[in-house]
Amino acid sequence: MLAGAKAEEASTLVATLNHEGKILAYYGKSALVSAYTNAREGDVITLSAGTFSSCTMSKNITIRGVGMLDDVKSDNKSTIIEAGSSWTINLQNNDYEFVLEGVWCSGSILMIKGSNQKEVTLKKCGFGGTVSIESGVYPKIIQCYGVNSGYHFYLYQGFCQNCVFRNLTEYSGGKSPLILQNCVLYPDFSIQSSSSLTNCLVISPGTLAFSSSITLHNCVGFSTGVGGDFFKNATNSTNKMVEDRDNFFKNESLVVRNTDQYG
Repeated sequence: MLAGAKAEEASTLVATLNHEGKILAYYGKSALVSAYTNAREGDVITLSAGTFSSCTMSKNITIRGVGMLDDVKSDNKSTIIEAGSSWTINLQNNDYEFVLEGVWCSGSILMIKGSNQKEVTLKKCGFGGTVSIESGVYPKIIQCYGVNSGYHFYLYQGFCQNCVFRNLTEYSGGKSPLILQNCVLYPDFSIQSSSSLTNCLVISPGTLAFSSSITLHNCVGFSTGVGGDFFKNATNSTNKMVEDRDNFFKNESLVVRNTDQYG
């Protein structure tokens, strides 16, 4: 019975490889590794729900899972890729893009390396550990979550939309500005270059000073500690700061200040 249960569990873990219209299926926890081994540049690997092992990758391929979170209502499970101590993706200099979509990445480090402004797309993914996207890579990060305490999302540059970051750090000396739209940032983040934030919610326990070279539009700062001064020094922007944490959703109680008041 035990052997049968293990066989049934393995059979539910499926990775399908689509190469030029030809579909190949691989089974078990190592199915992603097997599919990757047989993949070529530009191929698509689709993963079922379940937990898959990872491996170092040096091909620009697309990996799609069924989702990063379990859906309790529909009883659908998520796709999890175990990053281990270090899951490294080495982007290649060709016409294809590396895409990771609909998965939860567990483990300590996901490291993406490349050169010559190579592109990578992370979409509808969650990250339980550190993510490091190095210089030379321009990421597009859409509807992603990096929310675990103590782990950072490191970027040199890129475009982020509809994301939540608990610890976001832009490396100093980034090649181009970091663009954030409709994002939530809390409570530990560092944005160093001439980046821009639009329609973002910024949460911090106290004073937050942005460089005057950073552009902020339609952003709200929310202090979890009473009296926090937000968006200080950000003179080239239109923003507001809320410092009354107990009455954040009561319009008549909001304490709102314009950025210009800080000089």
